[in-house]
Amino acid sequence: MAARIFDLYRKAWLRAFYPRYTIDETTRLFNERFGTSLTREQIRNAANRFKCGPGKDPQRFAPGHVPHNKGRKGHCPPGSEKGWFRKGEDPVNTRALYAERWDHAGNRDSRTPVLMIKIPGAAPYASQKRAGAHQKTRWVRKAVWIWEREHGPVPEGHAIVQLDGDPANCDPANLDCVPRSALAMLNVPWAIPPAGRELNAVRVRIAQVRAGLSMARRNGNPSGNTQTGSLLSCPDPRSTAPTPT
Repeated sequence: MAARIFDLYRKAWLRAFYPRYTIDETTRLFNERFGTSLTREQIRNAANRFKCGPGKDPQRFAPGHVPHNKGRKGHCPPGSEKGWFRKGEDPVNTRALYAERWDHAGNRDSRTPVLMIKIPGAAPYASQKRAGAHQKTRWVRKAVWIWEREHGPVPEGHAIVQLDGDPANCDPANLDCVPRSALAMLNVPWAIPPAGRELNAVRVRIAQVRAGLSMARRNGNPSGNTQTGSLLSCPDPRSTAPTPT
């Protein structure tokens, strides 16, 4: 049936007219020219089989099309300039410098909100620079900001924690810098709860022991003579135990 409908002449006609008209126009012209009653789906399938090229899209601009708003910056009705932002004007919801806010997504590990503070200075990370290259302020965690003012930058692989567990208490005496390996063990549900600076050293030490044992198990060394010992900087107690007689 397809061979009788689309002979060589009709294939040539389809290859010539299909790219120049829309699918509805091509279907109408083909049926009028050859006295057929083909549908638009049959014409499209035939054009695909005979490699007639893409058809004309009525929603696509033709080559050389000139937009109606070329050379215009936008439509500004008279009187709309009253609502424009003035140069240097801040939005009404702008927070003042050193303002504080709670970030409920800042500490996703412990699901605890983090107290943030707005400080001057551009964002230090490349992703933040791309997102707001024009900004002259940034939001940082208040506890980290206060600790760095007292002691300098946070060492690599360390984190700042509140000794009493209160995220709102950012007093310098309540802040401590702990290794992240110990921080992972401090945030588990079965960890020892915060109890002040006096017991924080013990909490961190216990967390380091648990982190070292976990690392030793992952490395297939249950005795912990190398990994755990290097992490805790102390020898394995079983290595110094007396040999039974």
